[in-house]
Amino acid sequence: MQKVEINLTDHEADIIATYAIQLGYDIRRYIKYLVSADVMRSFERHNVPTFQMSKATERRMREALEAYQQGGTRVIKSMAELLEE
Repeated sequence: MQKVEINLTDHEADIIATYAIQLGYDIRRYIKYLVSADVMRSFERHNVPTFQMSKATERRMREALEAYQQGGTRVIKSMAELLEE
């Protein structure tokens, strides 16, 4: 979970409080509602940011996928098992 702090002018806080009261929220909860609603709209529009892999990362990913497909990987059940190598 990420904590975010914002500063509002008195005027902004008054406007937001007016909307928040209509839903029975305090300012903090109303702002969280607005952010959540915007995130959900973004997902509904499939407007999720994506990033291009670097060539080196893409090469390592393809090598790992090939090793997996050829049976060159194994399941690690604990961190201790991983550190034993």
